[in-house]
Amino acid sequence: MNYSFTETENLLKESTVLYGRSDQSLKFIVDAQLPKKLSDFLNSKGFDSIHTLDLPDKNATSDRFIKEKSLSEKLVLITKDDDFLQSFLIEKSRSS
Repeated sequence: MNYSFTETENLLKESTVLYGRSDQSLKFIVDAQLPKKLSDFLNSKGFDSIHTLDLPDKNATSDRFIKEKSLSEKLVLITKDDDFLQSFLIEKSRSS
């Protein structure tokens, strides 16, 4: 399903209320497969967002570093890379 930027912005704002985060805005990290313009757009709408290009190793940043950063700083990871989902599911099954 495709959403316009306005629809996406409204969904993000609604999610901050639905998930009990109305006192703090969502923070994002945008992965290398997606354009930096997405991160810039989120920033322009008042969200905190960084793109992998903003990191020291830029788009060569390892998945492990991105994952650890997103977890430690409570960043929502926006990616098209299904490796993140697979690694999360594997780790979750190990801890169960």
